[in-house]
Amino acid sequence: MVELPVKGGIIGPTFACIIAQSFRNLRKGDRFWFENPGMFTNEQLDAIRNTTLARVLCDNGDSIQTLQPIVLLAPHPQKYADNLNANFMELFLWTKS
Repeated sequence: MVELPVKGGIIGPTFACIIAQSFRNLRKGDRFWFENPGMFTNEQLDAIRNTTLARVLCDNGDSIQTLQPIVLLAPHPQKYADNLNANFMELFLWTKS
């Protein structure tokens, strides 16, 4: 409460550090975390990393025509994009040869 907020944030550096450490611990302790060795091939990991939440929503929503590229930002009418422009996940990477 008495610290100045970190750049681009609303919390101070101490609380930001605590939150960051908590997320690191959660990821490190999750045995099903997708980046753990042996979970996916390098090509599959690249496909997962290149997929956005906007793409997931477009693929799974009912008749979504437009969506802003970074869906968790506050709505901005000029920044909406046609969902066809978003990257499609390369699903053939999961088929066995």
